[in-house]
Amino acid sequence: MRDIANQNAGDGPHPSNDRCRFRFGNSYAVAIPIGTGEKIRGLRSNLTITDEFDAIRPDIYERVIQGFGVVS
Repeated sequence: MRDIANQNAGDGPHPSNDRCRFRFGNSYAVAIPIGTGEKIRGLRSNLTITDEFDAIRPDIYERVIQGFGVVS
């Protein structure tokens, strides 16, 4: 990812308080801390990658995180 991100000016990681956004040309990836997962709102995704899946309660995953992928 680092090699791809460094090919274009302005690409790469852009951290902020509540997320880190990676730009890759016309596309981007957003990394967010989920904490307990109960207060995440307003995000959508075409692909959701969940790190440390076993640490997330099943009901939080099903109600909140899985909903990121419900896009048309």
